[in-house]
Amino acid sequence: MFGYVTVNMATLPEEEKKRFRRCYCGLCHVLGREHGAAGRMTLSYDMTFLAMLLSSLYEPDETQTKALCPTRPWKKAEIAYCEPYEYAADMNIAYTYFKAQDDISDENRLSGHVSAAALKNRYRAVEKKYPEKCRKIKECIARLSLLEKHGCTEADPPANAMAELFGEVYAWKDDFWAGPLRELGGAIGRFIYLCDAYEDREGDEAKGRYNP
Repeated sequence: MFGYVTVNMATLPEEEKKRFRRCYCGLCHVLGREHGAAGRMTLSYDMTFLAMLLSSLYEPDETQTKALCPTRPWKKAEIAYCEPYEYAADMNIAYTYFKAQDDISDENRLSGHVSAAALKNRYRAVEKKYPEKCRKIKECIARLSLLEKHGCTEADPPANAMAELFGEVYAWKDDFWAGPLRELGGAIGRFIYLCDAYEDREGDEAKGRYNP
């Protein structure tokens, strides 16, 4: 489901491109620091967007420095990160772990087994920090799985389950911003689900896979 929230780099001034790269590398750095190499493998533009959005709203103190990049170890990358990046990294781990569990349950995919095994201990640490959010993510993915198993022919019920999941993830704190963030996350989650279903429709039909 990740990959729909991205950046149109061609439209950005050079300074904004550099800013985005620093933030993207910053999230990668936090994932590696908190969750190891397996955590870095879950890096996405979607969660970079969330981290930057929360940083803009809450304006916490930011760390700007340089760090070695695993893909280019001969050169240090400029990075920027702050507290919301730690939250985005944790939520990325939780979502990816439950998605892997769902892949195992649905199609017994090897990739699901590998991902779940690599992230199991990392997820347990996240669950201790955010038990309610992890419970909500698990509940929404379970509801999605149930709708798929029952062959729900309407797009709204599964799209709404994904909207609820993203809304919960976007609402970082129970404060003034929780309502607007939950609404924005919900709209993005619904959009992502419908786009993904639309793009996959021909392949799913050919292979007999669920697609509302």
